[in-house]
Order: sequence, then structure tokens, then C-alpha cells
Amino acid sequence: RMRLVSCLLLALCSSLVLGQEDTDDFALGFEVMVMEWVGSILDNSTESGFYTEFDSYLTTELEQSFCFDIAEECTDSEYLGCACTNAFKEQGDTCAKMPCAVYKFLYKELADILVDFLADILAEQGTMNLEQGIEILGSNVYVPLMSIFCNCTPGIYEATFQCIRNYDGDILEESGMGAMYRVIVGMLDLDSMQNIMAALLEPHCQPADGVDGENFCFDKFAKMFTTWGAMMDNTFKPFVGTKSCDAFKRVKSEFMRFGKMMDSPNMNVKKILKSYVALEKKIMCNSKCQETMAESFYGCCAQNVPRIYKEYELVDNIDRVVKNIIGLASMGGDMDTKMAEQFSKKEIRKFLAPANPALFCKNFGATNYYRQIKRPVRC
Repeated sequence: RMRLVSCLLLALCSSLVLGQEDTDDFALGFEVMVMEWVGSILDNSTESGFYTEFDSYLTTELEQSFCFDIAEECTDSEYLGCACTNAFKEQGDTCAKMPCAVYKFLYKELADILVDFLADILAEQGTMNLEQGIEILGSNVYVPLMSIFCNCTPGIYEATFQCIRNYDGDILEESGMGAMYRVIVGMLDLDSMQNIMAALLEPHCQPADGVDGENFCFDKFAKMFTTWGAMMDNTFKPFVGTKSCDAFKRVKSEFMRFGKMMDSPNMNVKKILKSYVALEKKIMCNSKCQETMAESFYGCCAQNVPRIYKEYELVDNIDRVVKNIIGLASMGGDMDTKMAEQFSKKEIRKFLAPANPALFCKNFGATNYYRQIKRPVRC
């Protein structure tokens, strides 16, 4: 998965820097790499559509753990564990059925969706159709999974972290890692992690306006992802201008600067963050493109995000988790405690600032389109 993500970033970089012929060659190479990767994980001769070993693992190992009988007492669970099983049961029948719903999606649907995704994203040799590919993933992966998760909120947060705190899957003791797992988990700030999970998931589960069947914000966000894919496609097209608001060619210098910071052997969080903020401002706040970006990405659901982040004290919780993890890593000699200084609350606020473009873009242009379209009442 990381190879695919890296190649998408490289593809954007190549379209900004290389000539069209070189970009076409890159797209063709990307196509070959994707097909090789897919060929290694999919197999249409199995029931799940995945390669034989994974298909067997799904049917013989995972199903029994994840599709438990909610009416029976748990006495043995190889992978999910009875602590997790009971944690989901405590949240009611809907949440109790959530692990099995996720398993069934993975087993019965995911492989076919990946096949369709690749058929669309690589519809023409040497080209990438990210808009259609992302629309398939949004409609057929993101939306169904978020529907499952959102039907279990807020119980999913408590159940998930009860699982982590008290995990007792048989596989843990069989691997000999039980004692070490409990020591590590005992040192983690799980309460803050739970609040982070809630802050990041909750915006997707907010009610939407119900237009065209879009009853939850994840329906709205799926459309935003597709729009982003269309902008990525436009970035590869030679006839789309370098100043077009519907492509990312206009952020060439900022993107290159950000990429250089990320690739530096001496990672400096503050410098990376500075280049990231400059990139986001060019994308979102440019006075000539701000109206386009606001109309595409700042509907009511997006406007909910800063409020939810504040309600769950996201900055404070990230700050506590970062310090917690760096402190544990430094105990083992793997990280200098001075690294925590680069992850101050100030830097965390800068990183999260683009989530509130009405404030983030306040000093750009005569009109702040994010403020202009913002509704006067709570969404």
C-alpha cells in the first residue's frame, strides 16, 4: 500500500516538473507496477477473490472470531478475543454485529471492488483515471465501511479501546507476547488516543442535509474525494493551464519545497510543517482559486470539523499522545527526548489549521469565500 501511495505522490511531482512525454512514461510504469501488485493478491478462483493462502485464512481463522453469536457467552476466541467480543456486546446489538459486518465486507466484496477500481483507473494504457477510481473506492469501500462504523457511534470508541486495554485473543499467548503486550499497553495514554479516534471519526458520522440520499456526512465527503481525484487527473493533462484552479499545477514550487523537506535525511519537524502550511495556503487560500476550493470542499459537513476537533480537545490529546510515545521510545534509546520540543501544541495547531479555512485563509484577497458561504447557524 505504501508503494502505491508513494507512486501517486511521485506522479504528481512528475506532472509538475517533467515534460508530458516523461509523465506519460511514468503513468505507463505506474500501470505496470499496479497490475503486478494486484496480480499478487487477487485470485478469481477463490471464493473471496484473494490469493489462496489469504482466502483460507479468512475462512478458517478469522470468521469464527469476528462472526460470533451475540446471544452466547464467549469462552474462546483466537483473534478477536473474549474481551473485545464482550466490549462490543456491551454497546448493544448493532455494535455487537459490527466486527462480523466488516469481515463479510472484506470477504465477499472487497476483491471485486479492487478489480473494478483497477479497470477504471487504468482504463486507457499509459493514463490514470483517478476520478473514476476514487469514486469507486469512495462509493464501494469508504461509504459502506463508514456506514457500519457510524451506526455504532459513540459505542465504537469505548469498545475499541476496551479491546486494546484488555485484549485476550488466544493468538497473543500462543505467540508468547502476552506479558510484553500488557506492559506496553499499560504505559500508553489510551484515554487521549480514544479522544483522538472520536475527533477524527465523528465528522464523518454527522447528519447531512439528506439531499439525493446523502443522509450522513460520509456521503458528502465521498463526493469531495472524487472532486480531488478529478483535480489530480487535470494535473496530468497537458492542455490544462498551470494556473487552473481545477488542477494542482499551480502549486509546483510549494509542492517541490515540501517534498524536499520530507526527503531530507535530517528531519526537522518545524521546517516540514512550515512548507506544508505554505502548500496548503497556496492550494486553499489563493485569491483567484479560493472560490472554487470553497465551493468544492467547504460544505456544511466540512464546517463541522473545527467544532468537533474543539469539543474533543484534539490539540491537547495529540500533544499528550506524542509526548507519551516519545517518552516511551526514549526509554529504549530509540529517540531523543528533545524531539518532543518539535511537536509543541503550537506546531500541532499549525498542522490542524487548514481544517478551518475560514480562519486559515482570513488574510487572502478582498473576499474570504469560506466566510462568505459559511452558514450563520450550527450545521
